[in-house]
Amino acid sequence: EVGLAGGSGFSYSFFEVPTIVESILPDVRRFLPTETARRRALREMDDRIRETVDKHRGRLRYDLSQRLERSRLELERALDARLRDAVDAIRRGLERSERERADADARAVDPGLRAARERLDDLIRRLRELAGGEP
Repeated sequence: EVGLAGGSGFSYSFFEVPTIVESILPDVRRFLPTETARRRALREMDDRIRETVDKHRGRLRYDLSQRLERSRLELERALDARLRDAVDAIRRGLERSERERADADARAVDPGLRAARERLDDLIRRLRELAGGEP
């Protein structure tokens, strides 16, 4: 029985390396009016959430495709093995059938050969008796 391959390599990753610009420039939100800074922070947070979800969705999709590929390969190997076993079993059955048929043919011929040999032995014995009485 072959199912979805285990060993998922998926893991969440929330670490982001800041760009050079982000690391050099100060956060300008503290210089903006409160409401503007809040709206900008919410928009950045919404963008970051969308990017993070999209990144993890892509990583999850890739992990699933890898597991499906491994499962396909395992199934292919299992089916190949079963097919080889079936072919071997059929081959062994055919060989056994041929041996049994040869044995049956030999047994069918054997009684006739035995009878012919017995007649031949009887004729040889009679000929010896006629030739001089030797056994």
